Amino acid sequence: MAASTVLLTLGLNAQTSAPSSTSAEEEESEKLEKISVVGSRIKRLDAETPQPVLRIDRESLQNTGFSNLGDALRALPFSNAVSITPDDSNVGFASGTSSINLRGLGNNQTLILINGRRAVPSGAGAFNGFQSVIDLNQMPTSAVDSIEVLKDGASAIYGSDAVAGVININLRKDYVGAALDVSYGNLFTTDSGETSVFAIFGAAAGKTSITITANYFKKNSVANRDIDFASSADMRQDKTAPGQVEFDPTGTFYTGIDWRSSSSFPARFFVPGSNNLRSFVSPTTDPNPANQAPISRVTGAGLYDYQQVSWMYPEIESRGMTINARHEISDTLYGFLDASFQTVNILNAAAGSPFTTTDKGAGLNNRLIVPAANPFNPYGERYSPGAGVDILLSTYRLVNAGPRFTDATSDYPRVIFGVGGDIGYSWTWESSYMWARGSYANLNPGTSFDSLVQQALQGIIVDGELLYANPFGPEDPRVTDFYSGNNPNSYQFESKTWDVNASGDIFDMPAGPLGLAVGAEVRQEHNNNVVTIENETGNVVGGSEGFGFTGSRRVQSLYAELSVPIVAGLEAQLAARYEDYSDFGTTTKPKIALGYRPASWVLLRGSFSQSFKAPDLAFLYSTGSVSFTPSQLFDPKRPDQPSTQIKTLGRGTVGAGFTLQPEETDSAYLGALFDFDSGPFRNFSFEAGLFRFDQKNRITRDGADFTLRNEDVLPAGRVVRKPVTAEEAAEGITVGILDYIATDWYNSDKLLYEGLDLAVRYRYDNDRLGRFRIGVEGTLITDMNQTVTNSLGVSNEIDLDGTNGYPNWRVTSTLAWNKGDWAASLYYQYVGGMPNDGAMDLRPQRRLNVQASYAGFFDSRISVGVRNVFDSDPPYDLWSSGSGYFSGVYNPEPAFWYVRLSREF
Repeated sequence: MAASTVLLTLGLNAQTSAPSSTSAEEEESEKLEKISVVGSRIKRLDAETPQPVLRIDRESLQNTGFSNLGDALRALPFSNAVSITPDDSNVGFASGTSSINLRGLGNNQTLILINGRRAVPSGAGAFNGFQSVIDLNQMPTSAVDSIEVLKDGASAIYGSDAVAGVININLRKDYVGAALDVSYGNLFTTDSGETSVFAIFGAAAGKTSITITANYFKKNSVANRDIDFASSADMRQDKTAPGQVEFDPTGTFYTGIDWRSSSSFPARFFVPGSNNLRSFVSPTTDPNPANQAPISRVTGAGLYDYQQVSWMYPEIESRGMTINARHEISDTLYGFLDASFQTVNILNAAAGSPFTTTDKGAGLNNRLIVPAANPFNPYGERYSPGAGVDILLSTYRLVNAGPRFTDATSDYPRVIFGVGGDIGYSWTWESSYMWARGSYANLNPGTSFDSLVQQALQGIIVDGELLYANPFGPEDPRVTDFYSGNNPNSYQFESKTWDVNASGDIFDMPAGPLGLAVGAEVRQEHNNNVVTIENETGNVVGGSEGFGFTGSRRVQSLYAELSVPIVAGLEAQLAARYEDYSDFGTTTKPKIALGYRPASWVLLRGSFSQSFKAPDLAFLYSTGSVSFTPSQLFDPKRPDQPSTQIKTLGRGTVGAGFTLQPEETDSAYLGALFDFDSGPFRNFSFEAGLFRFDQKNRITRDGADFTLRNEDVLPAGRVVRKPVTAEEAAEGITVGILDYIATDWYNSDKLLYEGLDLAVRYRYDNDRLGRFRIGVEGTLITDMNQTVTNSLGVSNEIDLDGTNGYPNWRVTSTLAWNKGDWAASLYYQYVGGMPNDGAMDLRPQRRLNVQASYAGFFDSRISVGVRNVFDSDPPYDLWSSGSGYFSGVYNPEPAFWYVRLSREF
C-alpha cells in the first residue's frame, strides 16, 4: 500500500478520475488555488517544492495490498532499519506497537502528523522501555485519504522529532455521500483471519459540512509453531547432536545454533551436595531419581523450546471513528472541529515465566528450595523415607501457569477545535487547541509471583488439603492459581497544544510574491507509568520489576518561514524555529532550501537544516526499568554458569538533575527531478537525490557485555552480584553469581549517514489497451558510520551500512493497469541481504503482491489479491534467538489472500 508508495506516484496518476467538463474560467480558478504541502507553512501553487516530498493517495494505498498503515509505511525504501513491529514482540515493551524508522535514525526520530498536527505517542515506552514512539495502530488505514512524506529534517518548521523526516497522514474529510468497504483475508497455511469494515458519511448544507467515519479491524494471532522457519528455537540441522552450534565443513561460520532456553520445564536442579545439574527428559508427576538425566542437547533434558508456545503475530482488534466538521461563520471567518477516537486491543503470548537465580527463592543465592516433604522432590521423603533432603532449583520454567500474555488496550482520543479566516491582502490565519492522549493498559495475565512460587513449593493449604507445586510436571490447578494471576500496569501520554499561525504575501518581487509564515505554539506534555507493588518490590517471576514514574514538560515555540523568489525559476525557502523547554532550556534551529527550474521539465533542489530530538520523558524521569539482553551472554567471572539473558536495570536521569541534552542533527539533501510532459520522453519522470545526516550527542548507554567485561574499572553498582555461598567458597570460588546490571543514559554517540534516493516513473495511456502506470523507487545506503563512546571515554567506530539491520538496498516497484471497470496491479518489494557476524549471511528478500478488481458489480467494486504470492520466507537468521528471521527489517508474513467489496451510496 503505501509501500510501493513511491511508485505510488504512479498510483496518483493512475487513480486520478477523468476531468469533468468545466468552463475555462473555472479551470483557471482551479489552477490558481494554493495548496499546503508538508514541510512548509506557506501555501503555494506548485506541488513540487524545494524539499523532497513523496505523496501517496488513498487508492494507491489500497492497490498495493497492505491492510494496515504500519506495514505500508515500513515498505517505503527509505525506511531502511529496524522498526518496531507487532510480529515477534511477545511480551516486550509495548507489545503489539507498530512504528516506522525513517533513515534508520531511530523509531522516535520521525515526526508523525495527523491532518497537519502532531500525533500523540503511545503511553508505553517502546523499543528499550524509554523511547516515546508513535503507534501507527492509532490511525485506521481505511480512513486515510492521503500521505505526505518529507524525506529530510524539518525541526525549523515543526520542532523536535522531525529529524529523519515528517509523515503527514491526512484522514478523509470534505466528503458528500455514504460508502461502505468490507474485506476479509487469511493465510493459506494457518488461520490469521483478518476482517475489516469501514463506513463513511458526509454531508454539506449551506455553510456547514461534516464527515464521519467508523472503522473496525480484527486479525487473529499466529503461533510460531505454525510457521516452518520459526517453529523451533533449535535451529540446527542435526537436532540430536551434542553441541550448541553447527559449523560449515571448513569450520569457518555457524550453520545452525540451538537457542533453547536453560530456564526449562521440567526444572533443572542441583544434586544434593554438589554443583551437578540434573533434570528429566519429559514432564512427570513421578520424578523418581532413577529417571533423572544430565542436561543434554541430545535428549533435550534441561532445555525448553519456547518457540513452540510463543506467538509470531498477536491478536489485534481495533475500532474507532473520526469526525471532521467545518462551518463558515462569515465570508472571512470559519470554525472547525477535528475529533477522533481509536481503541486497539492486543493479545500476545510468550512462553511461561522463567524463574532464574536472579529471582527471590528462599535458598542460597535466592534459589528456589524444594523441601524434602514435597512429594515431587526426587531426593525427598517420597523416594527416601527417613533420609529425604531438600534440593535447590537452578532454573524453572513455570509452564503450569500457562503462557505469559500481554492483554493490553490502547486508547487514542483526540480533539481539535479552532477558528481561522482571511485577513486580507492574501493573508490567512488559523488558531486551534488540541487535546490528545495515548494510553496503554496491560492486564499481564499469567504472571507468577516470586514469593508465592516458593510458598507453593514448600506446601500450602487449599480447601483443607496440603498441596505442593511440582517443578517437574503437572500439578493441582489450585496450586497454580495460588501463585499466578494478573499484574496490571498502565501508561499514559497526554498532550495539550495551543497554536496560532498566519501566512501570506508581503509584497511582489520581480520574480513573484515574497511569502511569509509566522506562528507560535505552546505544548504541555505529561507522561506517567503506574505499576503494581509486585513490580516495585521485584516480586514478579521473570524479573519484570521496575518503578512507576510521572514526568511533565512545557514547550513554547516561535517560528517564521520565508519563500523568496530570487529570479524566475529560482526559489529560496528560509525558516527558523525557537523552542523553550522547561526541562533542558532553549534551542533554535534553521533551515534553508533552494529550488531551481531552468526549464519546465526539470527541478533542481537542495536543502540544509539543523534538527534536534529532545530527550523523551522516560529518559529523564524513570527511576528504573528492567529488561533482558536480547541474546544470551556468558559471565566471564563465572564460567561455570550457563549463558543466559541477563537482567538489566535502566535508570533515567531525574536524580542527576536532567543531565541529558537533545540529540543534534545536521541534514542535507541535493536532488534533481526530471518530469517530461512532451517530446520523446513524454510521461516519463526520473528523480535522484543525495542525502546526508550527521548526528551528534546521541543518547546511549553501556551494553551489558561491555559492563561485564569491565566490571573492575566501572563505578561500583554497575554489576550487582549475589554473595558467595559457603559451598562456592569451599570450591575456591570468590565471585558471586550475577544478579543484574545497572545502566545509565548519557549523551555521547555520533552517526554519519549518507545515501541515494532514486525513482523512475512512466505513464502510458491507450484507448484500446487502457492506462498503465509503472514506477520503481529505491534507496541505497552508501555510508553509515557510528562512533560509540563508552562511559570510560573510549571511542570505537562501527561501519553499519549493509550490516546489523541496515541493508544497503531497498527497492519497491509497481505496475498498475486499468481500463473501464477493470483494474490490476503488481507490487514488488526488495530488501537487500546482510553479512551475519560469523553465521550464514542473510540473503535478500523478494516479495510480490498482486491484485485485480472489477467495478461493474451492482455499482460496487470487488477486489481480490494475494500478498507474497510466491510465499517467500524472510532470510534465515541464526542470531535471531530462535525466531528464524531479523524482525523489524524483513517481513515474515506467508502468502495471504484477501477479498474486498466497496460501494458508494
